[in-house]
Amino acid sequence: DSSHKELFTHEGGVSATAIHPDANLAASAGGDGVIRLWKLPGGEVAGTLLGHGKGAVDALEFSPDGTRLASASEDTTIRLW
Repeated sequence: DSSHKELFTHEGGVSATAIHPDANLAASAGGDGVIRLWKLPGGEVAGTLLGHGKGAVDALEFSPDGTRLASASEDTTIRLW
């Protein structure tokens, strides 16, 4: 179906997702080590976060107040955005 818009696309597949506390933003990460932010509803890309080395980003979590996003990767790092 050409009207279907696919969210959360990553090379190597999606390995983690998180929804902002206000439900107006989602984050996805994948085997490509890239984190993408998506506007909700609609699914427009709101940003791309690069900063992990090799390997998939395995976990994402927004802070309760929504001001930070934490990510953990197979590169053995945790990042706060």
